[in-house]
Amino acid sequence: MALRCIHTAILGALLLAPAAACAGPACAVDTAQLVAAWESDGEGDFEQFELSRRDGRNGFDSWLHERPEMLGGTWRFDPKTCRLRIDHAATGQHWQYAVDMTDAKTLLLRAPDERRSARYRKIANGR
Repeated sequence: MALRCIHTAILGALLLAPAAACAGPACAVDTAQLVAAWESDGEGDFEQFELSRRDGRNGFDSWLHERPEMLGGTWRFDPKTCRLRIDHAATGQHWQYAVDMTDAKTLLLRAPDERRSARYRKIANGR
């Protein structure tokens, strides 16, 4: 009887292992970590940008050569999929990225059609 229980437990673990492997790693990025001003380390869609949180609204602004580029955008982050979406209604543009952080001051954004992630470093805490 005990041997049957052990075999059943082992078989159950083996059957569940592929499902756990396919689920992939959980998102390690918290929404609050994104609220900051960021600067590109070279490549990326934005030279500098800020993801802010004011009055319950997620705001997006970007700068190019230290001058405003796009102001008044919005953003949302799905912590289940680690996906960030930025929308700029005035221009009709939107961007989607897979998000990762190597540490608290390094943000990696990868567009769906890119193989490599753009690297951004934190330059200020967000509002």
